[in-house]
Amino acid sequence: MLEFKTQLDMLIHALTLARIYRKLTHKDIAKKVGVHPNTISSWLTGKNQPSNHMLMAVVSACGYKVGFTMTDK
Repeated sequence: MLEFKTQLDMLIHALTLARIYRKLTHKDIAKKVGVHPNTISSWLTGKNQPSNHMLMAVVSACGYKVGFTMTDK
């Protein structure tokens, strides 16, 4: 079982899975969010931390709502 240090770590992991599930690249998400693909990469690898606003923009760019689960369509 995976263990996460913070809720942000858990959300980033879930977003990474969502991105893969939706077959989106960092470039796809970056274009929707309005940032450079390297920025998306740094957020999803935990190198940098996005603001709450940008994090929710990434959730939306992945095609989910806040509070999403992998069963949402």
